Amino acid sequence: MNDAVDHLNTALERRYQVVRELGQGGMATVYLARDLRNRREVAIKVLRPDLARSVGNERFLREIEIAGNLNHPHVLALFDSGEVDGMLYYVMPLVEGETLRDRLDRENGLPVQEVVRILTQVVDALAYAHSRGVVHRDIKPSNVMLSGRHAVVADFGVAKAIWEGSGSITLTDTGVALGTPAYMAPEQVTAEPGVDHRADIYSVGVLAYELLTGRQPFAGSTPQAQMAATLTTEPDPVRTSRPGVSAELEALVMRCLEKNPSDRWQSAEDLFPYLQALGTPSAELSPLSPTPRRGIRLLFALVGASAVVTVIIVLGLGLTGDQPLSITTANLVRVTDDPGLEFQPALSPDGREVAYVTGPLSKPRISIRSTVTVDGGEVRVTEGGGDFHLYPAWDPDGESLWLAACEKLNWYLNPCSWRQVGRLGGTIGTLALPRPLDRYAWSRDGSRGAFASGDSLFTFRVDGDEPHLLAVHEGATAPNSLAWSPDGRWIAYVEGNNEWRTSGWQRNTSIWIMDTNDGSLVQVSDGLNMDLSPQWLPDSRHLLFVSDRDGARGIYLVEVGPHGPVGAPQSVLSATDPHSISISHDGRKLAYAKFDQSQQIWAVPLTGSGVGSLREARRVTPGNQAVFTPSLSPDGNWLAYSTNRQGKQMDIYRVPTAGGAAEVLLDRPWDATGPEWSPDGSELLFRGPVSENGTVRLQLVSRGGGVEDLLPDFPGALGGQEWSPDGLGFVFKGPEGVWTSSRTAVGEPWTDPVQIFDQYCLQPEWSPRGDVVLCWLSPGSDIALLSADGGLIDVLDAQVGRVTSYWNSAFSSDGSLIYFIGREADGSEGFWSLPVTGGQPRKVIAFDDPLVDVEDSFTLGRDEVYFVVSEYESDIWVVDLVYEDPD
Repeated sequence: MNDAVDHLNTALERRYQVVRELGQGGMATVYLARDLRNRREVAIKVLRPDLARSVGNERFLREIEIAGNLNHPHVLALFDSGEVDGMLYYVMPLVEGETLRDRLDRENGLPVQEVVRILTQVVDALAYAHSRGVVHRDIKPSNVMLSGRHAVVADFGVAKAIWEGSGSITLTDTGVALGTPAYMAPEQVTAEPGVDHRADIYSVGVLAYELLTGRQPFAGSTPQAQMAATLTTEPDPVRTSRPGVSAELEALVMRCLEKNPSDRWQSAEDLFPYLQALGTPSAELSPLSPTPRRGIRLLFALVGASAVVTVIIVLGLGLTGDQPLSITTANLVRVTDDPGLEFQPALSPDGREVAYVTGPLSKPRISIRSTVTVDGGEVRVTEGGGDFHLYPAWDPDGESLWLAACEKLNWYLNPCSWRQVGRLGGTIGTLALPRPLDRYAWSRDGSRGAFASGDSLFTFRVDGDEPHLLAVHEGATAPNSLAWSPDGRWIAYVEGNNEWRTSGWQRNTSIWIMDTNDGSLVQVSDGLNMDLSPQWLPDSRHLLFVSDRDGARGIYLVEVGPHGPVGAPQSVLSATDPHSISISHDGRKLAYAKFDQSQQIWAVPLTGSGVGSLREARRVTPGNQAVFTPSLSPDGNWLAYSTNRQGKQMDIYRVPTAGGAAEVLLDRPWDATGPEWSPDGSELLFRGPVSENGTVRLQLVSRGGGVEDLLPDFPGALGGQEWSPDGLGFVFKGPEGVWTSSRTAVGEPWTDPVQIFDQYCLQPEWSPRGDVVLCWLSPGSDIALLSADGGLIDVLDAQVGRVTSYWNSAFSSDGSLIYFIGREADGSEGFWSLPVTGGQPRKVIAFDDPLVDVEDSFTLGRDEVYFVVSEYESDIWVVDLVYEDPD
């Protein structure tokens, strides 16, 4: 290992491990290194010592920082920069490929279509940089990297720092940046003040000329002679050396080479669509005529309406003609890697930051990270308090975001609001809008909102008018995951499985779009797969979405129109298991959450007078699955539960309470959830499939294993079913209250339901003696004690002492206590008991493991309580979207 490498390793200790020198250029030496923090190979460029002294640390680092904010598929990213021991350095990705200079040294000119493709990508990068006020000033073959079919422009910011720090003539005279004079614009050669982006246009012309002809347009034996030729001579037309080049391409290149900046293309954005058109064999271009000035002034005339449409599409997405859009991905980067939950990503409009929800789900918060400097740390936007924060959405200016703020236990009911917060924290304002808050979308300009309530879709103006009903979706489940198209015309949404947005519930869904002009609904996907999280591309014609149609979840692209999908969905990013996705406004960057949930039954000891701990729990259920609603058998030996162990549908299994192998109890081609053992252990009550009218059917697994519909003609049975102690009746939450049904003996018919309470009341539970039914008037509200024959006996308030909210409940075996899950003012949660006669609740078990969430279902044993506990692991990833020309 040479002295320079040793020196660098000493200076960059604990940050980078320099492996070897890769090469030297006119301005810097390039080294292969290992980024120790992010565990990746990188390229480190160290500025020449004489340049470093001439430029100065402050100027160099300032310009590098500006360039480091560029984020584009054809701009080589800047990971890091700095100064150590007098050395100025900057760190870039290690590109697998070669420079355009390497390619030209092997070949005398490149194929015309390949030249057009490379130029298109270089100009695309320049148009992006120029729009952000960054001029390159040193476009040349050695600053264009080739990786596969992609051209990437390197060293933004470096040339400006050097030129402005020392002056171009001095640099060239000392031999710095050899080869650069051939690509310098005349105004750079003469060191005119105010050199702008049109100098880059000139350099593109020189680059194009060399790619097509194999030589530079101006010859000179020394850098000074070359610069003199740039000022005084005219280049030969391209077709003098390359007759096969079209007149249109020649005119385009010669216009770039105009000596007066005013006679060139005036922006890369102007040049870009013409290069795109030249790269499309079907595009028709008119002949070009010479102008009275030296050179040829380009007079493109796109022929026909279809060509105009082509240019519009090219400008937005890189499409040409009627060819289908093709997207590939590049630069996949993991933004978060902390243990636990980071999901529901929302990319800022410019794609430079991503907001997301960070767990645990018992106390979710909103954070922001940079997508450019991924190790720059997390900004926690919301902190403290007992609120439940979800669904971040950026304002159009990228300086603030909206989020849903609710209490955890009733975030889907009330009280909730939309809160506007600054990107660095601090509340700006709130909106009190109709619920549920998880079914909202915001227009691109931020002026309008849309939401689904039940089966109805509404829009409203953010400045305060009343919601306007646009459409009714007649389906079994309500629309969710709304996404408004950039042009404001369409709203995409998902029909089914709203639970997915905050869990790993797997069910097939379909994607629809609604026309906001007339409320018409069009189905995009067929509902045979789990299609989720639709997001619009900038053209408002294409949707990206998550789907498991090919097995593991991936990201897919589909074109949509007024009558549905145009062609079959195409895979964009496969087998990455995304949970939800977000796209930047320009469609160039995508963020997704990779989500994994293990939801299992844990057993926690019930102590005497002390407080138990979730850290003392043992896991009961085996495997990797999502488990719901455990029920303890009367003999205490088995736990029945619902699980998605066999796929998307929910089946009913049982497992020994001591742990061990699980056994299937009910496997049907529809969901079976919420099993409840009968008092003698011979039957199971459960929620079965959804009826044609959209209601849940209560069913029974009988002694012989058959399945019986209990209330086939009863409309609106919603569940919460619970056996009476004698096994001859059950109570359930039905429409507008609590109901019971009974039978005279096992195997006999069930009576028509009888309403025993006419108010909204959740999770009814029979007392051990069968004389009292308790239920919750709403989550976190009062506990109602009802007579089994009907009527209100008493109302208990569990919200006393330290408890501020609570949910779910169960009687103790002797009926003297009511157990429930409660939350304290500081956000901590636990398992509590409350005397039936009223009084102070007592914490029994502390939920003190920050990496897990206790779900709202449990079942009581003699010495243990069995909880459903969710362990989440989810991280945010970002990737560049690359729009390919169809071949």
